[in-house]
Amino acid sequence: MSEEHTIEAGLDKMSLQVISPEKILVDEKDIDIVTFRYKSPEKGDLGLGVMRKHAPMLVSLPRACPVRYIKGDQTYYLAIAGGFVEVRNNQVTILSTGAERVSDKEELDAAIQSRLRAESWLEEGEKVGKVGFDEKMAAAEVKKEAIHIYKGQSGDHE
Repeated sequence: MSEEHTIEAGLDKMSLQVISPEKILVDEKDIDIVTFRYKSPEKGDLGLGVMRKHAPMLVSLPRACPVRYIKGDQTYYLAIAGGFVEVRNNQVTILSTGAERVSDKEELDAAIQSRLRAESWLEEGEKVGKVGFDEKMAAAEVKKEAIHIYKGQSGDHE
């Protein structure tokens, strides 16, 4: 294979990044294809495949979206917590609150089902008032307790 052909082959590949608010979770080069699989309430099972030279796009990803990407002869799986995917100039960028790399399709399906089940439980708990977290109320309780401790240490009792 000539050097010129090798350079051109490298240009035909894509890169993939999965970025959370805290850090870059995945940063891969030389990707051949990235696929997303998810369900839509209106349309049922949907899928999206991205190959080199794909048209630019920005798509919202649902919660617990399975992603598969192929690099050479290796296939990798990710469970994405939802977010957005941008495709531009052979670069696939996923912005998400989290992602988990799993070893195979069965593990990916199990991770997705576990996440959906946990989210369902939380949603059900919120509906019946069993689960919930009020950040402002919690902060007020912490301040109230800090004042109580401070007054107890200073000997000032009201």
